[in-house]
Amino acid sequence: MVFRAILISLFMLMTCAEAATAAGLPANFDLEVEKALRIEHHWRDPIIYQFRGQTVSGSWRSETKVKDLKVVSEATVKGTFIDGVLHARQQVIYNTYLLNRETMSLPQNYPKGPVNRGILDAVISGQVVNGNQIKIHFEQRLTRSQSIAADHRYDSKGNIVDTVFAFKDAPITEKKPTVMDFVLDLPVDSGIWYQNAYFTARGEKDTKLEWALDRLSGQMDSLSGSLMNGKLDLASSQWASIKASLMDLKADLARKSETQVSLVGSPARKAIEHFEKYEKLSQGYVKLHKTALSQNDWFNQHILDLKLNFMNNVMKVMATSFISWTNVIPTDLYAGIEGYSMQTSLFALPRTLASWQEQASKDASILKDQKRTIMMMGDYARYWSKVAEACVRENRKIHDHYDRMRKGDVLAFASRIQQDISGLRLGQ
Repeated sequence: MVFRAILISLFMLMTCAEAATAAGLPANFDLEVEKALRIEHHWRDPIIYQFRGQTVSGSWRSETKVKDLKVVSEATVKGTFIDGVLHARQQVIYNTYLLNRETMSLPQNYPKGPVNRGILDAVISGQVVNGNQIKIHFEQRLTRSQSIAADHRYDSKGNIVDTVFAFKDAPITEKKPTVMDFVLDLPVDSGIWYQNAYFTARGEKDTKLEWALDRLSGQMDSLSGSLMNGKLDLASSQWASIKASLMDLKADLARKSETQVSLVGSPARKAIEHFEKYEKLSQGYVKLHKTALSQNDWFNQHILDLKLNFMNNVMKVMATSFISWTNVIPTDLYAGIEGYSMQTSLFALPRTLASWQEQASKDASILKDQKRTIMMMGDYARYWSKVAEACVRENRKIHDHYDRMRKGDVLAFASRIQQDISGLRLGQ
């Protein structure tokens, strides 16, 4: 018990030290970052990160024209800003269009939409420095690229009888991320003297009020822990006590015209975000399961085709196709999810396949070895079958977790807390 008390004391000291780095900031503010990112476009919406309590978000569109191409992009940012620390992810989805199609000799059935599309993913981290600035590190990578490609149909003599155009994954050749570091000024409000995940106080400082806010914040942390562990009976009694304390606080603040306190956070936030992450993970497994079944079917069908009609032109099409299959596997399905564990090699491509795939990407001539190529395609089919099985197994884990956590009951109670808080105004 003594050791646990020491750990709790250290944690509280660390939390207070971190919170101090963000003191003086309003609960809600916007940061304009387009100048810092040094992005040049034909036109663009303002690039703004919106800080709302402990969440950060943003969205904008842009258009860039280069010679005969037009690139239209849509960007989104989502993350957290807790105790002066920023963690966020940015995703840019872009589509490239031809500007002068009428002057180009394009086939009649060439698609009229975008000719290239892709996704840029960025990790954003930041830390409040000097009390009035935030230092931001930005790393962006191209994670998916697709281009319109011709898929030829051949007769028994090897002559092209039809051509179909469709998007196909292109190899990601970009090795290094785009890295940027910059510092932005923060809209510091010198009137704020207390701030944490739940409360902001400004105006005349009140030591007794500060103690009351600390006590209430500790109770909210305990309630958050109860929700995260599915202890609803305990959570219910805790919330009843907290609500009574909040009403006492409101009555006390009515007599303090020089001090203002705002309720900026909810003890239900972590539980809601926890299930949101699990739900996203579950949806990812469902999507990957469907993909794995279709790829397994694709390989099994083409193995027979190749045994009957093993031609170089068919192999060229295949070289473009199966070398990029593994691009459909998300690399961050389970990143940042508390309490979730899995085998890191769950979706790893077998070493023999990975080696052969790398050789084929560098020298397509090895595909002329009919026996080995067909054997490898059989391995691919079995690999995707195992991926499908793994998706079912991992999704079962998630739903077992839902049952243990009493997901429906916890979310219903968390929603009730959110409604109570949204309708509560502490004072001036």
